Amino acid sequence: MPKFYFHLRGDGQNFNDPDGLDYASLADAERAAVRAAALIVEREGDEISGWFEILDESGNLQEIIPLQTVLLAKAA
Repeated sequence: MPKFYFHLRGDGQNFNDPDGLDYASLADAERAAVRAAALIVEREGDEISGWFEILDESGNLQEIIPLQTVLLAKAA
């Protein structure tokens, strides 16, 4: 199973995921990032900005998930 890393960026802070997690596909990793974004927005509030960078095992950027994605989903 491929490993994906979720680096949190924004607000002048950069947090790297040193361990990563195994997911069957990039789509599964994206869903996990959206769930994590929802928890961050719930805890920190709607004004938070930033994004997750999802990287594969080789360190290649696969996707960017803005934390604000959660707010857009709630509004729909």
